[in-house]
Amino acid sequence: MPKGSVNVAVFKDRLRLAWSWEGKRFWLYIGLPDTIVNRKVASMKASQIELDIASGNFDPSLAKYKPQKQESISVSELFDQFVEYKRRKIEPDTFAKYTAFQKHVSVFFKSKTTISVSESVAENFRDWLLSDRSLEPRAISF
Repeated sequence: MPKGSVNVAVFKDRLRLAWSWEGKRFWLYIGLPDTIVNRKVASMKASQIELDIASGNFDPSLAKYKPQKQESISVSELFDQFVEYKRRKIEPDTFAKYTAFQKHVSVFFKSKTTISVSESVAENFRDWLLSDRSLEPRAISF
Protein backbone atom coordinates (compact mmCIF):
# COMPACT_ATOMS: atom_id res chain seq x y z
CA MET A 1 0.00 0.00 0.00
CA PRO A 2 1.56 3.35 -1.04
CA LYS A 3 2.35 5.85 1.68
CA GLY A 4 -0.73 7.85 2.69
CA SER A 5 -3.24 5.58 0.96
CA VAL A 6 -6.26 4.17 2.74
CA ASN A 7 -7.35 0.63 1.91
CA VAL A 8 -11.02 -0.45 1.83
CA ALA A 9 -11.32 -4.05 3.07
CA VAL A 10 -13.94 -6.51 4.28
CA PHE A 11 -13.62 -7.76 7.84
CA LYS A 12 -16.26 -10.06 9.36
CA ASP A 13 -18.65 -9.27 6.49
CA ARG A 14 -18.38 -5.52 7.13
CA LEU A 15 -16.35 -2.78 5.47
CA ARG A 16 -13.39 -1.22 7.22
CA LEU A 17 -10.61 1.14 6.28
CA ALA A 18 -6.95 0.48 7.06
CA TRP A 19 -3.88 2.72 6.74
CA SER A 20 -0.65 3.80 8.37
CA TRP A 21 0.31 7.27 9.56
CA GLU A 22 3.53 8.23 11.29
CA GLY A 23 4.41 4.57 11.80
CA LYS A 24 1.10 3.66 13.44
CA ARG A 25 -1.63 1.41 12.00
CA PHE A 26 -5.18 2.69 11.95
CA TRP A 27 -8.48 0.94 11.30
CA LEU A 28 -11.86 2.56 10.92
CA TYR A 29 -14.82 0.23 10.96
CA ILE A 30 -17.47 1.56 8.62
CA GLY A 31 -20.04 -0.96 9.91
CA LEU A 32 -21.74 -1.39 6.55
CA PRO A 33 -22.14 -4.67 4.65
CA ASP A 34 -20.08 -5.15 1.50
CA THR A 35 -22.27 -3.81 -1.33
CA ILE A 36 -21.47 -1.65 -4.35
CA VAL A 37 -23.11 1.44 -2.82
CA ASN A 38 -21.47 0.91 0.57
CA ARG A 39 -18.07 0.48 -1.09
CA LYS A 40 -18.56 3.90 -2.68
CA VAL A 41 -19.36 5.34 0.76
CA ALA A 42 -16.23 3.71 2.19
CA SER A 43 -14.14 4.97 -0.75
CA MET A 44 -15.35 8.52 -0.16
CA LYS A 45 -14.37 8.28 3.52
CA ALA A 46 -10.98 6.82 2.48
CA SER A 47 -10.45 9.75 0.10
CA GLN A 48 -11.26 12.22 2.88
CA ILE A 49 -8.68 10.59 5.17
CA GLU A 50 -6.07 10.52 2.38
CA LEU A 51 -6.62 14.24 1.70
CA ASP A 52 -6.36 15.04 5.39
CA ILE A 53 -3.09 13.10 5.65
CA ALA A 54 -1.70 14.88 2.58
CA SER A 55 -2.76 18.32 3.84
CA GLY A 56 -1.64 17.80 7.44
CA ASN A 57 -5.20 17.84 8.78
CA PHE A 58 -5.42 14.18 9.80
CA ASP A 59 -7.24 13.54 13.10
CA PRO A 60 -5.50 10.59 14.81
CA SER A 61 -8.40 10.27 17.29
CA LEU A 62 -10.55 9.36 14.24
CA ALA A 63 -13.49 11.31 15.72
CA LYS A 64 -13.66 13.40 12.56
CA TYR A 65 -14.20 10.29 10.42
CA LYS A 66 -16.64 8.31 12.53
CA PRO A 67 -20.31 8.51 11.61
CA GLN A 68 -22.12 11.23 13.50
CA LYS A 69 -25.20 10.18 15.39
CA GLN A 70 -28.29 11.46 13.70
CA GLU A 71 -30.63 13.32 15.94
CA SER A 72 -34.20 12.51 15.21
CA ILE A 73 -37.29 14.40 16.20
CA SER A 74 -40.75 12.97 16.43
CA VAL A 75 -42.99 12.96 13.38
CA SER A 76 -45.42 15.22 15.25
CA GLU A 77 -42.70 17.76 16.03
CA LEU A 78 -41.57 17.78 12.41
CA PHE A 79 -45.13 18.28 11.18
CA ASP A 80 -45.63 21.08 13.72
CA GLN A 81 -42.51 22.80 12.38
CA PHE A 82 -43.77 22.33 8.83
CA VAL A 83 -47.15 23.84 9.69
CA GLU A 84 -45.48 26.79 11.41
CA TYR A 85 -43.28 27.33 8.33
CA LYS A 86 -46.35 27.26 6.06
CA ARG A 87 -48.26 29.73 8.28
CA ARG A 88 -46.83 32.78 6.49
CA LYS A 89 -46.88 31.25 3.03
CA ILE A 90 -50.42 29.98 2.50
CA GLU A 91 -53.98 31.23 2.66
CA PRO A 92 -55.76 31.11 6.05
CA ASP A 93 -58.26 28.47 4.86
CA THR A 94 -55.45 26.20 3.70
CA PHE A 95 -53.60 26.80 6.95
CA ALA A 96 -56.70 25.70 8.89
CA LYS A 97 -56.62 22.37 7.02
CA TYR A 98 -52.97 21.87 7.98
CA THR A 99 -53.69 22.54 11.64
CA ALA A 100 -56.69 20.17 11.59
CA PHE A 101 -54.41 17.49 10.13
CA GLN A 102 -51.93 17.92 13.02
CA LYS A 103 -54.22 15.94 15.34
CA HIS A 104 -54.24 12.96 12.98
CA VAL A 105 -50.46 13.00 12.71
CA SER A 106 -50.12 13.16 16.48
CA VAL A 107 -52.60 10.34 17.14
CA PHE A 108 -51.18 7.94 14.55
CA PHE A 109 -47.46 8.48 15.06
CA LYS A 110 -47.53 9.23 18.81
CA SER A 111 -43.83 9.65 19.74
CA LYS A 112 -42.44 7.76 16.72
CA THR A 113 -39.27 9.40 15.42
CA THR A 114 -38.86 10.52 11.85
CA ILE A 115 -35.87 8.25 11.32
CA SER A 116 -38.01 5.20 12.10
CA VAL A 117 -40.69 5.93 9.48
CA SER A 118 -40.38 3.66 6.49
CA GLU A 119 -42.38 3.64 3.29
CA SER A 120 -44.64 0.92 4.70
CA VAL A 121 -45.35 3.00 7.83
CA ALA A 122 -46.28 5.95 5.60
CA GLU A 123 -48.60 3.69 3.61
CA ASN A 124 -50.18 2.45 6.85
CA PHE A 125 -50.78 6.08 7.82
CA ARG A 126 -52.47 6.76 4.48
CA ASP A 127 -54.66 3.65 4.90
CA TRP A 128 -55.50 4.68 8.45
CA LEU A 129 -56.54 8.12 7.21
CA LEU A 130 -58.67 6.57 4.47
CA SER A 131 -60.51 4.51 7.10
CA ASP A 132 -61.51 7.74 8.90
CA ARG A 133 -64.95 8.55 7.47
CA SER A 134 -64.74 12.16 8.67
CA LEU A 135 -62.01 12.95 6.15
CA GLU A 136 -62.61 13.55 2.48
CA PRO A 137 -60.61 11.17 0.24
CA ARG A 138 -59.17 14.13 -1.71
CA ALA A 139 -57.64 15.45 1.52
CA ILE A 140 -55.65 12.23 1.77
CA SER A 141 -54.43 11.90 -1.81
CA PHE A 142 -50.67 11.54 -1.46
